[in-house]
Amino acid sequence: MVPSSLLGLALFVLLLAPGLGFVLRQERIRPVRTYSAFRETVLVVAVSILCLATASLIFAFARWLWPEHTLNFGGLVQQPARFARIHHIEVTWWSLAYLSLAVGIGLIAADPRIVRLTERLAVRRPLRWLTAHTDTDVKRASAWYIVMNLYADDPGPIEVGAQMEDGSYLRGRLSHFNVAAAETADRELMLESPLELTTADGEKVPLEWQYTVVSARRVVRLDVSHLAPDRPSEVRVPDQASVGADDQPAA
Repeated sequence: MVPSSLLGLALFVLLLAPGLGFVLRQERIRPVRTYSAFRETVLVVAVSILCLATASLIFAFARWLWPEHTLNFGGLVQQPARFARIHHIEVTWWSLAYLSLAVGIGLIAADPRIVRLTERLAVRRPLRWLTAHTDTDVKRASAWYIVMNLYADDPGPIEVGAQMEDGSYLRGRLSHFNVAAAETADRELMLESPLELTTADGEKVPLEWQYTVVSARRVVRLDVSHLAPDRPSEVRVPDQASVGADDQPAA
């Protein structure tokens, strides 16, 4: 049903806030793919309904524990207009608390640790039977994103070596990278010092710059090493690139 008043429209938008918060946080930490407007709308609505339902259960439990210190939801449901007029301040504050809790649940659900826990549970029985998960499932994230987040539970410095299409080899410490899921040449990664460039002739040239930005358009291979947080010098990227410019493009 489409809201027929300005107040109804405002309430409708507010009730979609949990799903919107979930999607916005997902976009900040995971690869973003372009979906149809229908699918995006269904996702926001479904997440909002689940978050609001969870918040309702929490409020119902709180009402059962502390009936004298919580809002009389029964009276509000039975006579909403009359109850809201008499207890308008109480209703306003409890409504804000209810919506804030639902939005918080949506943000927590998008937390990377929650997402990884959900993915681990999905591979176990009986959830594996329901989700039809297999070890060779198609990944919606690119190899670019997956290799950078292999040890997200125990992050440490990441060293990257990039084989360029002109035969040179650039290496350095990863600072940032583009999480775009689309396999386009517009993605880039940022490396920070110490930076070293090995030319096509094999000459090693240390770069004095603090940062350098590498476009995926010029990269044919990426070598990645995840370093232990307390032992950054034990693992190094290979010194020399062994594949030429005719190799397969980087994922």
